[in-house]
Amino acid sequence: VKLTIMIEDPREAERRQTLELDDPDYVTREEIVAALED
Repeated sequence: VKLTIMIEDPREAERRQTLELDDPDYVTREEIVAALED
């Protein structure tokens, strides 16, 4: 099994937060961690 995790660019996260963009397919780092812990 191969697991690939994308590293979130802090600038992209800040831009997304500033512009209040809501992408239903976007997964946050916290959501990835929670899924892996399950």
